[in-house]
Amino acid sequence: MWDTLWVIQKVLEKYQMKKRLRTHQLFSKEEELKVLLMSFSRRMIKRMHVKEIAQFFYNSVIPFNVAKSEEFKRMVELIGRHGAELKPLSYHETRVKYFEARG
Repeated sequence: MWDTLWVIQKVLEKYQMKKRLRTHQLFSKEEELKVLLMSFSRRMIKRMHVKEIAQFFYNSVIPFNVAKSEEFKRMVELIGRHGAELKPLSYHETRVKYFEARG
């Protein structure tokens, strides 16, 4: 809840600052506010996702230096490219199908 209030406060501050700096009006006040809210929403969503990834590392006792590995970076990139329809691997797929196939 406090994150939401903080975002609203920041949006209003930024809106007021832009209003003072505006020399000519390109957008209506409502359009500007909508754009500002969308940009803050994207930031908040990204922050929530990054927190979830960090929590996964912590809960699964994964060493934090894994985040520096090229494999991790490639995995995140591939997940992003594939989109929301990518389903998580099952235990069997992870342990048997793909892990044992490497050996």
